Amino acid sequence: MKTGTTIAGVVFEGGVVLGADTRATGGKTVCDRNCDKIHILASNIACCGAGTSADAVRITEGARLALLRMAREMQACLPSSRSPLLQCQSRADEERALASCDSGLDEVQRKHLRVGAAALLLKRHLFRYQGTVSAALVLGGVDVIGEHIYQIHEGGSLAEVEFTAMGSGSLAALSVLERGYRENLTEQEAKELVLEGIAAGIDNDLGSGSNIDLCVITAERGLEHHRGAWTDPGLDDDDIAARELPEGSRGSENDNKMGQVQHTDARPIPRGDREGVAKRAQSPHPAAPATASVSRSRVPSIARALHRSLVLLRSSDALVLCK
Repeated sequence: MKTGTTIAGVVFEGGVVLGADTRATGGKTVCDRNCDKIHILASNIACCGAGTSADAVRITEGARLALLRMAREMQACLPSSRSPLLQCQSRADEERALASCDSGLDEVQRKHLRVGAAALLLKRHLFRYQGTVSAALVLGGVDVIGEHIYQIHEGGSLAEVEFTAMGSGSLAALSVLERGYRENLTEQEAKELVLEGIAAGIDNDLGSGSNIDLCVITAERGLEHHRGAWTDPGLDDDDIAARELPEGSRGSENDNKMGQVQHTDARPIPRGDREGVAKRAQSPHPAAPATASVSRSRVPSIARALHRSLVLLRSSDALVLCK
């Protein structure tokens, strides 16, 4: 499944804001209206993915496990020689071993993971496959150095930026971000800017849509994942019922529309039928019989004209063959 997507990230004073739409498409079909495209890698790092959803989930899950292993080694709660990770035969075994050891991992220690380390892991993986892994990523987080937003392309190129947008709706989103970004944004201003950028991508890209998710990461509060920060209002049942016609008026309105269309028909009436049309004009429904009589009278003349044209074409072909 490919996700036509709009994802964005903005740095503000004290943290970062990441945003993504929630529509997942397969070709011209909307497969999921509430797809979570913001992947949590650690308590201070998150990543938005655009491209093929399976590739984005796979690469971010691998990075999450690598960062968790890195945090365990930092804390050194288990000697490496006795680590259960060395006895794992599959990724599922490794994840279970990490989850069992996670109870002794201090949250404060986990926040000291470097955002650049996560960016380097993702960059190396994408560069190894030379663009065959369809995943464009916006990585954001806060560490002891400061706030970071990284833009990682499918081929493995990496850039640290103050704001960015990626995905099929990125051009519209970038125009909004470039116009509204300035240094030392507040958290509320950054959230509004990301929402406005994602909304611009939704308005101008058929592959983006549904809702908007936000992820705010600060040094004080950590990571806050807001699902449905903006929801497409759409039409609820009350709105649909209000737009429906009353039960008895549907047929009459359709009849009126049909009468108007037939009445404005500008086709010429044959001379022999004008008296009949004038008599029928006094009836309550003059339009339908008039149209019926006109159509019946025109059929023979149209058939004769087509017959003449076919005869002329055949005769001209015969002349060409004789020459």
